[in-house]
Amino acid sequence: MFALVLNAIAAGALVASMVADRRRTGAAMRRALGAFARIVPGFVAFPLAAALLRDGAGVHQVILFVSTSTTVSVPTLPLEANTFGRRVALTRNALSLVLSAVSAAVLGAVLG
Repeated sequence: MFALVLNAIAAGALVASMVADRRRTGAAMRRALGAFARIVPGFVAFPLAAALLRDGAGVHQVILFVSTSTTVSVPTLPLEANTFGRRVALTRNALSLVLSAVSAAVLGAVLG
């Protein structure tokens, strides 16, 4: 019920925005859809991992896939670099990659 009310409020706000300025609302919606398209691999990672495991993929590889796809963010790197600085963004992504590999090795040894 809560989700229905929240979606109704969002739809109402979108309609009000379209009435106020159709061109700017359309531009904002295009930017939002583009941003959403860039982060979709995060939403796809878990169902894809389940399918990979079901079809016989190794536990190590699936853990590495899920952890890197949710922590290493190449599509959002420019935004992250603008916000935090290029060095911090690259360091965070590099450390996320290394920690993903370590966690895959440890969890794969425990679960495999």
